[in-house]
Amino acid sequence: MKKIAELIDRELIWTQPSAFKMQYELRAGENVIATLNEVRSSEFGVRSSEFGVRSSECGVRSSECGVRSSEFGVRSSECEGRSSEFGVRSSECGVRRPRHAGAHNNPMSSTRIISSEYMQWAKMRSQSRFNLATSGLAPYPLADLGAAVEDLEINGPNPYGYEPLQQALAVRSGAAPGCVVAAAGTSFANHLAMAAIVEPGDEVLVETPVYEPLVSVARYLGCDVKRFSRCFESGFRIDPSEVERSVTSRTRLILITNLHNPSGVLTDRDTLRQVGEIALAAGARVLVDEVYLEMLRVEGTEQDCSALPYSFPLGPQFVATNSLTKAYGLSGLRCGWILAEPDLARKMWLLNDLFGATAAHPVERLSVLALRRIERIADRAKKLLEINRRLLLQFLDSRDDVETVRPEFGTVVFPKLAGGRVDELCSLLREKYETTVAPGIFFEAPDHFRLGIGCETDMLAGGLDRLSSALDEMR
Repeated sequence: MKKIAELIDRELIWTQPSAFKMQYELRAGENVIATLNEVRSSEFGVRSSEFGVRSSECGVRSSECGVRSSEFGVRSSECEGRSSEFGVRSSECGVRRPRHAGAHNNPMSSTRIISSEYMQWAKMRSQSRFNLATSGLAPYPLADLGAAVEDLEINGPNPYGYEPLQQALAVRSGAAPGCVVAAAGTSFANHLAMAAIVEPGDEVLVETPVYEPLVSVARYLGCDVKRFSRCFESGFRIDPSEVERSVTSRTRLILITNLHNPSGVLTDRDTLRQVGEIALAAGARVLVDEVYLEMLRVEGTEQDCSALPYSFPLGPQFVATNSLTKAYGLSGLRCGWILAEPDLARKMWLLNDLFGATAAHPVERLSVLALRRIERIADRAKKLLEINRRLLLQFLDSRDDVETVRPEFGTVVFPKLAGGRVDELCSLLREKYETTVAPGIFFEAPDHFRLGIGCETDMLAGGLDRLSSALDEMR
């Protein structure tokens, strides 16, 4: 944790919050610039009671806590009262008592994860003249989207999804509209999906190396996180036999990314099917973050989603998340979605009433416009990546001090530094060469760093030149 904190910001030190107070000390060298004490919730217009969950507020009753079916967490007993909108029993969206004793005796204890170390670093320290830390495509300009004034209409009908967007996402995903849950980007889609599937004390099996916010969300939800390895020596591929060895009777969710974040490695349909069978036998679900899988539709020759290794068609135990953020340079739209079997999808919509409630309507309308023009947007991304991948391969061919699994598609690679320390390399790059890469410590692989190639070509070329200079300096 000390190393991570140093990487987040050598000039930012923060202490554990206590009674909703947080103390920040902003330092420049040895001089204290400012100290901000006692950040009160009233300064943000938020009541402290909104942070502390009481059982009376949640309405936790034993009658609401039926026994989970062995297959997909369906209750054997259900409370009366259907949602008029969805026909979902209220108990399916209620708060359940933990299965394991003591799982959340103190749900707001100091050990609970309430932030993401990686996201703090990404927001506060990743920016540089040559930013190779980002994993998505260079931003797509609004002017090229062809939006008219009416596309920015502020208000519109979107009680549980904006119908034109729901239809467009269903067509794009090859799923029924009732299986689609719109969400504000893949990160929130993952949060919402996990919150609907697991409860405190459940076991979640997660790959490693891993995109850190996924683990942080699982821990925030009070889950016990267990790991299975995707080894560098095996090309970061998933070994279904290791997944099977790692699953227990308490496992309720298996969590993977495809393409793998941080390595960009593809998991094929057969491997996904094997993982799904393991989950089915254990009464668990499989959540697959597929935001980078869109790269196959950008860079590959096949556009039909049925020909690509999307997980949702493989069985009802699969839940998939995705968005337009990474592959198309449309991060600002936050156009994300979840694919889940209809009952679970309805549960997610109702749970979202506690989180996001209603989406920003102009964003929904612009997302529909983007989906209508997705081929044009994808063509721009494909041309950029063709040029940038050639630059990446030239760089990798010129180095004997980094070892890299070279995926065919995607915007990231995850080189292993053959000698020296990655944290020293990252510091040297930032301080001397105005360049950033993502330190592997944020992905539980401190000997690696993640390198993104989705930026503008001039930035990539300049960044790779400076990375070479830094590596030469460390010899």
